Amino acid sequence: MKIKNIQLKNHEILKNLNIDFLDKDGKAQELIVIAGSNGSGKTNLLEAIYNYFLNKNNEVVSKTEIEFLNEEADLKKLSKVIYMPTEINFSEIKNASDKYKYEYKFLNKVDSSIVKDIPSYLATKVKLMQKNNEDMTYKQIKDKVSEETNEIFEELELDIKMIGFTPDEKDLPLFSNSFGEVFDINGLSSGEKQLFMRALTLKMIEAENAIILIDEPEISLHPKWQQKIIKIYQNIGDNNQVIIATHSPHIIGSVKNENVRVMRKSSSGIEIKKLNELTYGQSMDNILENVMELEDILTPDISQELKKLHKMIMKAEYKTKEFEILYKTLREVLGPHNEELMLLELQLKATKARESKLC
Repeated sequence: MKIKNIQLKNHEILKNLNIDFLDKDGKAQELIVIAGSNGSGKTNLLEAIYNYFLNKNNEVVSKTEIEFLNEEADLKKLSKVIYMPTEINFSEIKNASDKYKYEYKFLNKVDSSIVKDIPSYLATKVKLMQKNNEDMTYKQIKDKVSEETNEIFEELELDIKMIGFTPDEKDLPLFSNSFGEVFDINGLSSGEKQLFMRALTLKMIEAENAIILIDEPEISLHPKWQQKIIKIYQNIGDNNQVIIATHSPHIIGSVKNENVRVMRKSSSGIEIKKLNELTYGQSMDNILENVMELEDILTPDISQELKKLHKMIMKAEYKTKEFEILYKTLREVLGPHNEELMLLELQLKATKARESKLC
C-alpha cells in the first residue's frame, strides 16, 4: 500500500493542501522526506495521514482524501500503517518473557506500551529458534539472534553490539562496546535507545506492505548516524512506503532531490513543494541556507562582528584601534584557517592594493 496523493480540506492547521508523492514517471515513491522549519506543519501532516486511517477505521467522515497505488490485489500480506511520533518514552524495562506473540493490527502507533515488548520479542525469537533447530546449542542460538539484530545496523558501523542476554531470570538483551563494557538494554544511551528501539519495533510488528510515518528520526542521533538512518528504515521489511518529517540537513542531504518535499509558511498559508535546489550530496551549509532557509550559518554574534569588519574595510577604517582589536579577537575565536576570516583577509588585501595604486 502506497500513497500517491493527499488532499486536505479545511484542516485546522494546514487548511487546504494538495500533496503528491509521485516520482517523475507518475509512480508512488517508496521514500518521502518532508523538510521545513518549526511550525511549517510537518508533524501535522503526518498526523493528518494517520488520522485519516483512524477515522476510516471508526467510520468517521474525514476531511482528508488519499489516493493510493492500486496494487492491493497482488499483495500476499495484509497492509498496515505505522506511526512513530517524535516523543517515545523509553522507560526502564524490568524483564523479558519468551511468550511474546505478534498479533496483526492495521493501525500501529509506536509508544512505550509497544517498545517494552522488544526484549520479549527477542527472547521469544530464541525460544522459537531452539524449537526449530534442535542440532544447535543454546549459545549458538543466542549468538545467531544477536548477529541478526546487529545486521540491521551494519550500515552505521556502531561502537555497540548485542552479544546475548543477561544470565538471570530477566533475560534482557545484553550489549558491549569497544571499551569492553557490558550492559543490558537499559544501559544504552538516549541515542542508542532511539536507534535500537525504533528499528527493532518495526521488525517486531512485522513492517511489511506498510505506510511508515516517522517524525524526526534524528532525535538524539550523532550526525554520522543521521546520514545513514534512512537506509536502516528502508531495509526493514518489503514493499513499504516510508514518510519522514525532519529538521536534519544530514538526512535531507542523504536522499535524492526527487524524494524531498519542503513545507513553508507563506502569506496565503502553508505550502508544500517539490525541491528545486540541489541537496543530494551537497554541503550542510548549502542545505541549511537553501532548504531550511537559515539566514546565517554562523553564530549570530560572530556573524554581526564579521559584517562589521567588512564594512570597516569598505570605509577604509581598517587602520583603527577598534578594527585591530575586533579582528584579533575573532582570529583567536575562529582560528586562522576559518573560511570567513580568509575571505575577510582577501578583501583587506584587495582594498590595500587599490589604495597603494591610487597613491
